[in-house]
Amino acid sequence: MTDAEKFPPLPRGPHHLGPEQVAASQRARMLDAMARSVATRGYAETTVADVVRLAGVSRKTFYQQFANKEDCYRAAFDHAAHRVTAALNEESWRAAGTERKRIERLYASLTAALAGMPDYTRAFVAAAPQPVDEVLACQERWRATSMRALGEIYSATARAPAELPHAVARAAVGATDSLILEHIATRGPETLGSLTPILSAVANALLDAAGTITSSSSTGD
Repeated sequence: MTDAEKFPPLPRGPHHLGPEQVAASQRARMLDAMARSVATRGYAETTVADVVRLAGVSRKTFYQQFANKEDCYRAAFDHAAHRVTAALNEESWRAAGTERKRIERLYASLTAALAGMPDYTRAFVAAAPQPVDEVLACQERWRATSMRALGEIYSATARAPAELPHAVARAAVGATDSLILEHIATRGPETLGSLTPILSAVANALLDAAGTITSSSSTGD
């Protein structure tokens, strides 16, 4: 369910909604509209007119909440980022039992979050515009959160080395990025859940090889 579905268009005529409820509904619909337009038309072709038309609000309402198109884009991206980060920080994967089960649950949470907001996923994962500092920083925070989660899973087992090497965690996250992008491009974000077993297998293989990789690096082989 998108935020706009949680906040349907305001009723016509008099209503009993307070100003904060009205503003929240309008903002949610504008963020969803930005994501939908960027996902279908691209960032460069998206205009403020597109956003207000899709959201069912006036230009005046748009500029009451956002300085310009880029400001709205950043806000929509930040909204999507919070949802992805929340999925990666869920407690469910920590209580899954075995290491392999925790990894599977971690990636299931990630793919479910992305599949559950397909317009945002297309717009901000697969079709992001030219690099924007805030966007790049946010993407790096996602990766860091994923790396910490894998490190936490790895450290809970009796392995050598005791901590997951940074290069291994980075490789796992990089592989995840690449596989997710390819899946979105060829099959769409709605079916990302089917990618979970592959993501889990890649992560497990890299974690299993962590000790070997570290030993080879230290000896220069």
